[in-house]
Amino acid sequence: MKFYAVSIVVFVFVLIVAISYFSFFYSEAGVILVEGSSTAYPIVLKASSLFMEKNPGVDIKVVMSSSGYGVRSLSDRRVDIALMSRPLTNEELISSGKGGVHLEPYTIGLDGAVIIVNKDNPIENLDNEEIRSIFFERDDSIRSWSELGVEGLGDINTYVTDPEHSATAELVAKIFGGEDFIKSSVVVYPTSDVPGVVANDINGISYASLKYAAENPYVKVLDVFGVTPSADSIKKGTYTLSRELFMVVDREEKEKVKDFLDFVLSEEGQRIVVEEGYFNS
Repeated sequence: MKFYAVSIVVFVFVLIVAISYFSFFYSEAGVILVEGSSTAYPIVLKASSLFMEKNPGVDIKVVMSSSGYGVRSLSDRRVDIALMSRPLTNEELISSGKGGVHLEPYTIGLDGAVIIVNKDNPIENLDNEEIRSIFFERDDSIRSWSELGVEGLGDINTYVTDPEHSATAELVAKIFGGEDFIKSSVVVYPTSDVPGVVANDINGISYASLKYAAENPYVKVLDVFGVTPSADSIKKGTYTLSRELFMVVDREEKEKVKDFLDFVLSEEGQRIVVEEGYFNS
């Protein structure tokens, strides 16, 4: 796979700055440190601003990385809350438990990962088998839009995110049964940058959070197997790529973050979830 150089360099720089930032503040009493999923990030960033307005003595630092990085930082006691757009794995639960950190997840909202193409691409729907053949290495991989009945376009340019760090990539691989993304794919990071890349490529296809896709007028969200990603289909789970968003805390240290967690889960906090383009569970 190729790497989308600008995005990955910028992300690595931001991550290094974030880690240094967290290291500086970690020993400061009263600071709540939050890190993780780029999908859950907008909800918690906005909630933290409002919570601090209401509670002037509280300081909350929120940094976007990924679900995997977030839970790793929580397990290593570098942060107080991890943001995740996928469930915890057994490996993460066991590993953190051995280190004395007992992970406890709380669902803060719902999201749908969506398949996106350039707005000028006439295709409207893909089934599971077509998605699998576009994104993953297979003997019957689909490499041209003409193979899908789309005329006037060229070869398919597939953009993906790194499955080691992207919960969205993990979900796509899990749902569609793929193992290795197609070798010609280009890796973009973070996932929130993906719609902008596809918007500039008439032959591009990728996946992203519905929130980020909906904010870009130059991409089109496809139906998957005839189901449109919507509040109704995501809440009911009839849309294939529905998922929960989580705030994860250490059960033994929950008291430090309890008020903020309760705020996000409150009626006021749940309004923020909807305002930011996600759905209540």
